Amino acid sequence: MIIGLIAGSSGDALTDQLQKSGFEVALVAGKQNEPGYEHANHTLVEDMSNKEEIERFFSNKNVRSIVIGTGHKKVIELAEYLESKGFVTSINPERSQFAKDKIDFKENLIKSGFTTPNFYVIEEKAELKEVLGNLTLPCVVKSAIDLIQPRKANDTIELEDAVGNVLATGSKVLIEEFVSGTDYTVPVKNDGNKVEALEALNYNKANEYKLIGFEKRSNPKMDRNTEEKLKDIAVEIVKKFNFTGLVRVDCIVENGEVLVLELNSVIVTGYKSTLMPFYKEAGIDIAKEMIDVSLKILRGKEELL
Repeated sequence: MIIGLIAGSSGDALTDQLQKSGFEVALVAGKQNEPGYEHANHTLVEDMSNKEEIERFFSNKNVRSIVIGTGHKKVIELAEYLESKGFVTSINPERSQFAKDKIDFKENLIKSGFTTPNFYVIEEKAELKEVLGNLTLPCVVKSAIDLIQPRKANDTIELEDAVGNVLATGSKVLIEEFVSGTDYTVPVKNDGNKVEALEALNYNKANEYKLIGFEKRSNPKMDRNTEEKLKDIAVEIVKKFNFTGLVRVDCIVENGEVLVLELNSVIVTGYKSTLMPFYKEAGIDIAKEMIDVSLKILRGKEELL
């Protein structure tokens, strides 16, 4: 059986896992040297916005089921299109769109009783003057739909520059309170029947990605109570908002309080992922976990058709 795969930087590990599971892999890559391209059984290099070409490729290979291994905005939109054409994918595109919009997600977190850092939303640069009086610096400037990496602004000059950079992408700006706590991430899997947190990991994205404005800092190892609290909150969020597949909940803990930052509805599982050493240390084969839960979801969707 040939199974479809759209995976970006996760294409290498996911191709290997699918082949170990007995499948041929039809991989759609955004560029020719993308991970997994050399090992997949069938390949297409195509911009993810060219939906009809990708649909034709999968149809010609008699592909019906497609594993989505990247959370890129174009890929989520592509998954939505493919499902409308009768294919089944390993994600729920509507839920992924919801998680992708950081503002919508944070507003719903608050409504549901979860704690998240205070934030402001800006759609035009002129609006910055209206919130400057309420802002406490430093703060963190983010794209509402993840088009560029977050940046810490330590003064008004850096803030104006960061806001301008986000607005230039066409995204709304999320200005978030800077919390000087300890960063953690929790991968959670939901196959439609069981929701389980794999582990709570000490992971500082700013350190690993060398994000602008952030000072490198160490993450003290968490105690057992904090670990269990993080896992419980992550599972509760996945259940509350009905996320399926393998997702990741990012949090920061300050003075014992857990503040939820965001949820990644499709996580990076490639061999060169910055999180791979953390998964290995915790004894997690993250690519295998991704494929196992994706196949269960795909089989469940097939039974519903």
